[in-house]
Amino acid sequence: KVSSLLNDMANINSNLGNVEKCLSLYNEGLKITEEINDLPNKSLILFNMGTIYLSQEDFKKASEIFNKAMEITKKTDIPRYKAHIFMGLGDIDKKKGNLNKSLKKFSESLKIFEKVADSDGVFLALENIGEIYLKMGQFESAEKNYAKAENIANELNGIKYKAKNLMNYGELFRYKKEFNEALKKYESAIKTFEDIEMPEDLAYCYEKRGEVFLKLKKKAEYLESVVKAHEIYVIIHLEKKALKIREKLKKVDKKFYKQQFPNY
Repeated sequence: KVSSLLNDMANINSNLGNVEKCLSLYNEGLKITEEINDLPNKSLILFNMGTIYLSQEDFKKASEIFNKAMEITKKTDIPRYKAHIFMGLGDIDKKKGNLNKSLKKFSESLKIFEKVADSDGVFLALENIGEIYLKMGQFESAEKNYAKAENIANELNGIKYKAKNLMNYGELFRYKKEFNEALKKYESAIKTFEDIEMPEDLAYCYEKRGEVFLKLKKKAEYLESVVKAHEIYVIIHLEKKALKIREKLKKVDKKFYKQQFPNY
């Protein structure tokens, strides 16, 4: 189908960081699904569009599109799509600090993924639930969910799952202020993310590793790590994430900031 092809092309452009081209292709695909009343693909394309706006931290637009996709899933019999939309909405709540709402949506997605035996989805839901518990300060609950995710990762035997699991445990140790253990996990995750080319996760690990170095008063290592994170965010067009790094770096070392970012 042409709409599916456009969706696939948009996904490729999304991975390359070509946001405008990506959204243009999604919109073309969306028009075709509306012309032929292809509800499943319409829902899928809307979800993918929502994830683009979410990555750009346009939460209002992302929420609007996810909710449109959710309405369509009520008319189709594809529970997996509904689960992914719950994930998207949960991610918005997480980023806005609405942790209880986020936890509820991630839990809904987990139920669906388990029901349809989608191991990839189960892993994704579990790691997000673990993150919410981390942010709530409930480390034991976070660790339980990460352990479940680790079991799924071992079953799937995929490198990306193992890398994400290392990152998750890095987060757990960082929140628990076990900084040396956190660094070990981040280092292992970074090596793997570099090998399998997952730039956003790679940048995140560099960023959080930098924060750990700062806590350990290792300023030079902090600067090196966050600059790497910043470079990656810029390359993949996640400017708001890059901006947050610059703002914090400016507070830590204004002189270095001016030298490193003379054009900002």
